[in-house]
Order: sequence, then C-alpha cells, then structure tokens
Amino acid sequence: VALIEALGNTRLVKGDAAIGLVFPALFSVGVILIALALGALLGGRLADSPRGDRLLTGILVGSALWTAIVPLIAAPLGDALLPQDLKLDHAMPALVRGSLVATLVLFAPGVALAGCLTPMLVRRVAACHGQVGRASGGIAAMSTIGSLAGTFATMHWLVPEVGSRATIWCSAVLLGV
Repeated sequence: VALIEALGNTRLVKGDAAIGLVFPALFSVGVILIALALGALLGGRLADSPRGDRLLTGILVGSALWTAIVPLIAAPLGDALLPQDLKLDHAMPALVRGSLVATLVLFAPGVALAGCLTPMLVRRVAACHGQVGRASGGIAAMSTIGSLAGTFATMHWLVPEVGSRATIWCSAVLLGV
C-alpha cells in the first residue's frame, strides 16, 4: 500500500498504473518467501538425516551454481514471457504472469536451496556447542545482518558500479566460497 501511494504521489504514475506496477513485485516477493519456507522445511529434514553434514556443502554449491546461471537464462526467458510484438493492452496480464514465472524459474530454486541452510547450520552449531537457543539465535542474527548488508551493498554500490549480471555472479561466488 505504501509503495502504491508513493508511486501515486510522484505524479509520474496514476493510481491504477501504480497498482499494476506493484502487484507483480508482490507476487515475486511471495514466491521468494514460499521458496525460502519450503527450503527451511527441507533443510530441517536434511539436518536430521544421517548425511546432513555432508549435504551442507553440496547445497551451498548447488545454490551458487543456480545463482550463477540466472544471468545466462534471464534474457531468453524474458523474451519468451514478454514477446516484442505484444500489444500494450495485453501487457499487464503478461507482466503479472511473466513476473510470477520468471521468479519461479530464476530465483525460487536458489532461494529454496539457501533456505535449507539455516536448519542445517543450527543443527551443526548446536551439536558443537550444545546450546540450540544460542545456535539458532546467532545464526538468525547473522542471517539478518547479512541480508541487510547484501541489500544495501547491492542497491547502493554493486548494481550502480558493476551492473546486475556481475552483481549476481558476485553473489554466486560468495555462496560457493
């Protein structure tokens, strides 16, 4: 709602158009949150499995590899979802569906894999130190700080300086390290 009002207040976008711009973004956020939740569920099951510790590295590498291919498949996917000859009066439904499909294909798999990590790390740290509360609290805090730092670095430094593709590839490298 605040985003719709902010767009409307700029007088660059009318109210209905602002709503049309915000809904695809909200769908994308919803898809990401669902992928994160499903990853956490899977990660909890994997953490309790006998091979949980061995899977941790593979999940990190899998998430890094998926992130690395995003820039390579984004343009062809975008062309398929939003053709050049699309008439303007058909653009909004295509944008809404396209943003949903693009988020599912491009970002949900990597986010789901990353979502697996928290329960696996909690299990591993708690096993070493014997304190589940401290382990989960510390990991949640570090995750939040990392998310904030990544968000601010991405928006205010990386994308303006090196562009979207290089920023995504930097993220892939950091995940794989």
